[in-house]
Amino acid sequence: MRGIFRINGSHTTVSALYDHYASQDEDGDAVSGTVRCPTLPDNIQCDEHDVASAFKKFLSGLPGGVLGKIWLFEALVSIHDQLGIDPEMTKTRQTKVRARLIACAISSHPSRFQRDLICAVFGLLCMIGRAAETAVREDEAGRPLPTHGLMGYNALGTIFGPLLIGELMDEYDPHRQEKLDAAGSSKPSTPPKKEQKYKHKKNKSAEESLIESKLASEKMKVANRVAEMLITHWRDVIRHMKNMGSMTDAVVENRKMNTRGMSGATSMQPLLRPSASESFFLRR
Repeated sequence: MRGIFRINGSHTTVSALYDHYASQDEDGDAVSGTVRCPTLPDNIQCDEHDVASAFKKFLSGLPGGVLGKIWLFEALVSIHDQLGIDPEMTKTRQTKVRARLIACAISSHPSRFQRDLICAVFGLLCMIGRAAETAVREDEAGRPLPTHGLMGYNALGTIFGPLLIGELMDEYDPHRQEKLDAAGSSKPSTPPKKEQKYKHKKNKSAEESLIESKLASEKMKVANRVAEMLITHWRDVIRHMKNMGSMTDAVVENRKMNTRGMSGATSMQPLLRPSASESFFLRR
């Protein structure tokens, strides 16, 4: 559908959908009555844009966003930036390495629920984005088809970039490494004189506002690029996560066999299990 997630739904309908699902946590059967229900509520008349907007509203309210951890976001930023430096690495090789590194980073998340959420969100976005990227642009007669509004990888990345870590974006510093390098190679600067401080006091507020605005814009651009990278490589990422899940299960079983007959119950930390949604997206 053209403009999906970009075109806003009706505010009243979106609020009704949100309230329908958000209020269910008061009931013990909330999950089975709403999340597992394959149909939308009959009493709310809604279209695709209403549902998409309600979906984004839920994601925007998650503490820590879709990823949940700022260190995971920083790891993905490094994967995006560092792999483009080596000119000798072919594009195919770069894609394979990048997908595997992304899979390793996501699989290291301590929360299985968060990993399930990541798989669900980016599995959906990858499916929508791929349909747009591979859509036929011309008919049999060579006439252009109305595909300009389809939501490809870049468009989806722009929309879901701000939802990656939510309010944790305030803690992210895109120039952190540069500051560390500069601090290690330069001498400490002398504090400014009092007269200089008061001289620039009037312009300080406007100057700081401009810097903050530029920094916020830069953060959003970084987040958008990371989101686009995840959506673009997700088909390969999920394959690596599936393989790592199989290997993890084998390691756990091996450890259980080695600990039998030793001291009853084991106190070892359980390893990460594969996401429950991975097999679904692999079939799709």
